[in-house]
Amino acid sequence: MAKRTVITKHGDDIPFLRGILVKSIVRTGLSFDDAYELAQTVRDKLEDDFEITYSELSAMTADLIEEKHGIEFRQAYEDCPHELHESIVVHAQSKDLPFSRAILAYDLQAYGIDSSVAVKASQNVFMQLNQFDYKEIDSSEINLLTYRCLRDEFGQQTADTFISWKAFEASTKPLLLLIGGVSGVGKSTVSHEICYKLDIPQIQSTDMIREIIRAYLAPPFVPLLQYSSFEAFKAIPDIKSKRGIFKKGPPVVEGYLSQLSILQPALQSSINRALQEENHMVIEGVHILPTEIDLEKAQEKAVIVPVMLANTSKTSLKKQLNRRGSEQIERPSARYIDNLDHIWTLQSYLLKTADNAEIPILTNTNIKDTVNGVIALIAQHVSEHFPAAETRDKWDREVSDFRKSVPDTSDRLYQ
Repeated sequence: MAKRTVITKHGDDIPFLRGILVKSIVRTGLSFDDAYELAQTVRDKLEDDFEITYSELSAMTADLIEEKHGIEFRQAYEDCPHELHESIVVHAQSKDLPFSRAILAYDLQAYGIDSSVAVKASQNVFMQLNQFDYKEIDSSEINLLTYRCLRDEFGQQTADTFISWKAFEASTKPLLLLIGGVSGVGKSTVSHEICYKLDIPQIQSTDMIREIIRAYLAPPFVPLLQYSSFEAFKAIPDIKSKRGIFKKGPPVVEGYLSQLSILQPALQSSINRALQEENHMVIEGVHILPTEIDLEKAQEKAVIVPVMLANTSKTSLKKQLNRRGSEQIERPSARYIDNLDHIWTLQSYLLKTADNAEIPILTNTNIKDTVNGVIALIAQHVSEHFPAAETRDKWDREVSDFRKSVPDTSDRLYQ
């Protein structure tokens, strides 16, 4: 096996970790895809068997960032506390890991904590560890330091968010995130960003479910599945003679609901399997309409977060469909643009249904804001399932005991 080693400023040698490099690049403001591509390029530039100093690796990364994205992103990278390794070993349940401010800050942001707070808190913890010359520490003690910092520096509410997430992580309950919305609103992009931020390994698309069913059943048996959701009404017999007598809305809505009824068993099976295996999962697609999914039993076994994405500007939606068509050859934009009125009508139905059921609706005009909005919704549900008040006293007692070995230095941290 190839040896890829980074020599830290303390003279320690650690393995080159592409994932950590990705996270440090993301903190400059670049997207995950851009960060991943840069980290892969860094690794490709290095030999299969190499040693490189931390400063050399940082310089190489900074040069590539400037070359591909400009001087501003390079400066952001150099200004961030993005060290790949701190000289402190954290003992976790499964394995030992080097402490990283960047990863701690990243995790706190994934919990729905403001990015500036997350960065300052991670710096606070790091400074205390260094001040008392820690070489190794248990992960539970890192949690206590983090909780104390959040509570004392940023308030009990922020600290409560942290301990609710820790209770959730210690439980066996899976997270089930359901993201709905019509074509072109950014469901896939948002879903993949969420999966990366929360380290969720499973993502299911209702489009994929439809394709699998189509592969096993001949078109005559499932004519509705031969069409996109906004064209499914074309498979309804005698569609012209039935105009005006549809019970649930315009033809496009009737076609959509008829198509959804075919996909429901497979969709329900995906949900049941995730619950049975206690796996976190994101399910996204136009066929995610929580009012039509049986979630009653699932509510007891999982943290279920439904959300509907929307684009409230017809012009903006058209531009997005054009953009997607140019980026995905297998999905030419012309067909979507020709059916824009149908897509718009279907969106109106989905949003009205979601609003009546009090399902959160997020207008997706900026991916970063939308992802943060979804994470905030998840944090809200986690806090409701795992109220901080139930464990706050325990955390405070353990922090008080731990304070004896690590005195409070927060007054001097930001002077």
